[in-house]
Amino acid sequence: HLLFSGLEAIAHNQNRQQTDLKLFEFGKVYRKNGEKIDERERLALFLSGRLHAENWKYPEEETLDIYHLKAAVQALLQRLGLEELQESPLNEDPLFAYGLQWTADKTPVAVAGKVRPALLEWMDIRQPVFAADLDWEALLELLKGRKITFQPPSRFPAVRRDLAFVIEKSVQFGEIVELVRKAAGRFLQDINLFDVFEDERKLGAGKKSYAIRLTFQAAERTLKDKEVNKALEGVMKALGEQLGAAIRR
Repeated sequence: HLLFSGLEAIAHNQNRQQTDLKLFEFGKVYRKNGEKIDERERLALFLSGRLHAENWKYPEEETLDIYHLKAAVQALLQRLGLEELQESPLNEDPLFAYGLQWTADKTPVAVAGKVRPALLEWMDIRQPVFAADLDWEALLELLKGRKITFQPPSRFPAVRRDLAFVIEKSVQFGEIVELVRKAAGRFLQDINLFDVFEDERKLGAGKKSYAIRLTFQAAERTLKDKEVNKALEGVMKALGEQLGAAIRR
């Protein structure tokens, strides 16, 4: 697993007073499969420390977190033209305390999360580390046979709407994204998950709260508020009727 070589690099830098780190590594991972050894090309990303070096422009110490890592993974997938991958919270994982995963046909092709503190302590790393592991060969396989097209960025402003709702824990986030894309219509450009909340006392047993930000934009004109509101109403109706979600006002 490339995670361990990356953590060794972080520990090496940390011991030399270099604690603000943004690293990546391409490498091969070998796994035994019966009598054979499988070889896969993978890409790993690592973030740890402060977002910016201390200077007059950034006097406050903003630290790197899961959202910076998520943005890096999403930017990479977008450059590859793989925005349609399903994103969902990462289930129990031996290496990550929490995180996200991206799947294609229910097969994980990328994971990102906060490395478990026990593992960092074992590696003698004294600050949080966020890491991503991408199956590079699987991503390239998804690109085979695709035509490369170019679409110029829109000259017109984007409109953003936030939506929070409570839903059963059993519902996968990928199902939510798929439904939202269908219900929102052609002007929806992006879905960003920015908050996940769990509290049985406030939400009820078996419930979870998600907060998402929807970005709408047209290529040929400025969208009207009533168009965006209509799309948002369609999303709320679909979430309620098809997934049993309760909108948080």
